[in-house]
Amino acid sequence: MTHLLKISKSGYNVLTETNPNNLVFSSAYNTLKYYHSGSTACSITSGASPQNQEFDIYTHNLGYYPFFTACMKFDADTSYYNLPMNFGDGGYWGLNLIYTTTTKLIHRSERGNIWGERTGSYTATIYFKIFKNNLGV
Repeated sequence: MTHLLKISKSGYNVLTETNPNNLVFSSAYNTLKYYHSGSTACSITSGASPQNQEFDIYTHNLGYYPFFTACMKFDADTSYYNLPMNFGDGGYWGLNLIYTTTTKLIHRSERGNIWGERTGSYTATIYFKIFKNNLGV
């Protein structure tokens, strides 16, 4: 006999409910296993176009490619942006990526300007959460 742990939403009978949309939790489904979360400030500098910079966000040393999620906040902005994200304005473009290796979480910033060099550096804070789930890739 297989045992399950289930929690149903209010108004549903946990003993008879089979629709996962009516359950808060069921051990019949895999869940994300939390590993680590944090934030890191990255100073993105100006320079010749195009410009690419990489930042080591966190060393996890898990030995595999973990599932993760990340967002960023620019120093002068109140909004948070899910990564990856891109933007463009009047010939200026930017792309912010985040990726993992078997040991690190890395942020990559790519910027360019069709009219040459762009002045003005900025700081972006990367907020991340890494899970123990192995993507198997």
